[in-house]
Amino acid sequence: MTKVGKKQISLAICAVLVVILAISNIWTYISLQNQIGTLKIEKNSLQSQVTTLEGRISSLESIINSLKAPKLVTKLNYSDVRPPLGTPYLHVYGDVWNVGTDPAYDCQLHVIAYQWDVVAIDTNIPLGTIIGERWTIVDSNISYSGNALTSLDVTPLWQ
Repeated sequence: MTKVGKKQISLAICAVLVVILAISNIWTYISLQNQIGTLKIEKNSLQSQVTTLEGRISSLESIINSLKAPKLVTKLNYSDVRPPLGTPYLHVYGDVWNVGTDPAYDCQLHVIAYQWDVVAIDTNIPLGTIIGERWTIVDSNISYSGNALTSLDVTPLWQ
């Protein structure tokens, strides 16, 4: 082979290598672009899942806080006592429960009793503080005058 022939063969080999490297680089670039697209889709999906889970966490924290908050539940009985020689009174007795885990402060029972459409009793029975998940016993007599009671409403109050 002559010098010129060797140079042409070397040049042809270099050209083939350049074409092969160019094709390889183009294929690698396209492959990486596809991976980037796939990763962007996965990233968006994961961000959506994070947002959903953050909402669930917030909801669960609200539920936990509402369960901690004091809440009074009553199991009370009422008797309209009308002794023959004394003043009539409403006997309120039973339990008041704090079903929350936090204490309920300044607890009271607001009692409104009616003689038909006339308010005969409108008072509060003080209970003090009821710590969380505990109860207190109620046994109170509230005097009134007039006819027998026809209805009543007892509402637990607290701070």
